[in-house]
Amino acid sequence: MSIEEYWIQIGKPKTIYDPQQIEMFLNKFISKTNGNLNLDTIHNNEFSDNIVRIERDGSLFKLYWKDYKKIFDKQKIDSATENEIEEVIINGRFTFIYYLMDIHKISIDIWPERGLYVIFHCNYLPQKTAMKYLKKIFLFENFDSENIEIKETRRRIFFCDNNNYKHECVIDILPISNSILFQKIKPWNTGTSQAILKLTTLTEIINPIYKNKQQFSKLTDDDDKIRSMISDLRYSLEGLIKFYFITKAIEIGMDEANSVSWNSVITDIIIKFGYNMLSDLKRGLNLMGINLEQSFIKDLNTYSHYSGCFPTKTTLLECHEKYCNTLEDLFDLSEYKIKIDLLRYNNE
Repeated sequence: MSIEEYWIQIGKPKTIYDPQQIEMFLNKFISKTNGNLNLDTIHNNEFSDNIVRIERDGSLFKLYWKDYKKIFDKQKIDSATENEIEEVIINGRFTFIYYLMDIHKISIDIWPERGLYVIFHCNYLPQKTAMKYLKKIFLFENFDSENIEIKETRRRIFFCDNNNYKHECVIDILPISNSILFQKIKPWNTGTSQAILKLTTLTEIINPIYKNKQQFSKLTDDDDKIRSMISDLRYSLEGLIKFYFITKAIEIGMDEANSVSWNSVITDIIIKFGYNMLSDLKRGLNLMGINLEQSFIKDLNTYSHYSGCFPTKTTLLECHEKYCNTLEDLFDLSEYKIKIDLLRYNNE
C-alpha cells in the first residue's frame, strides 16, 4: 500500500493537529517511501535528501537525516566497514544530524505525478528555547558559543551527549518557519517549495478575515462579534506586515538585508517577534514607501482593547476595507493567485 492509498484509507485528512497523530502519519510517510524524502524550508534552503526516522517530545519533533549510532557501536568492537566509516567522516563524524521543530499542525495534499506531500506549520522556536530543551534531555552542561554555527536563517548546534555521541541539531531562527516534506518521485526545486510555502502562509494569515467577511451581512450595530472581528483584523494585519518584511529579506538574501535602510525592522521582528506594535511596524513600512494610516491603527487599537469605546458595524467595514487596501500594497496578489474581490465586502 502506497502512502497515497494509506492517506485515502484514513479518510484523506487535509490537516492534523494532534502531535501523536502527526507522529503516526509521519512514521507511515517515512516507511512507505523508505525515507526517500526532501525537506525544504520557506527561506529557500534544503535540509536533507532523506529522512531516516523521527522522534517526538510533546509538539517538538526531531527529523533525523543521519543516524550513525549502529556504526559507532560497531566501531567500538572493530566491526564497522571502511565504507561505513568513510560515510561518517564525510558527514562531520556526527552520530546524529537532525532538524528540531515545534510543529503546530501539518497539512497534507497530493500533487499529480509527484505524489503526496506534507507541510509543517511550526511554532516559533527561538535558539534559547532550543538550547534549554537540548540541555535538559541530553544532560550536558559544558557549552560555549563556538559550538553554534550561525547561518542567515538557521542555527546549527553542535554538542556531545552523556554517551559521548556527537549531535548536529538544526533549527530555524525565522519566526515564520514553515517547511515542506515531499517525495523524490519527480523532485521540484527549492523555488517551487518556497512558492508553495509562501502561498500557504499568506492564505493562513488571511483566512480568518475571509471567514469573518462571510458574516458581515448578518451583523447589527449591537452585535458582540464586531469587537472580536476588529481584533482579528489587528492580529492578521500584524501577521501580514511581519510576513512582508520576512519575504522581502528572503528575496534579496538576509546578508543583503543587513545593508538596507529597513534592516533594523527585520532584526526587531526576529528578536521581538511577539512584541512588535503596529506603530513600530508602521515606521518600517514608511521606509518602504508604504503608508499605513494612523487613523486605521488607532481604530484597531481602540476597539481591540477595553477602552470604553464601542465599535459599530460601519467601523468594522471601514477597517476591513483599509485592511484589504494594505494587503494589496504589501503583496503582488497575482503571484499568490489571490483574488482581492473575494475578500472585499460588497454591501449592495
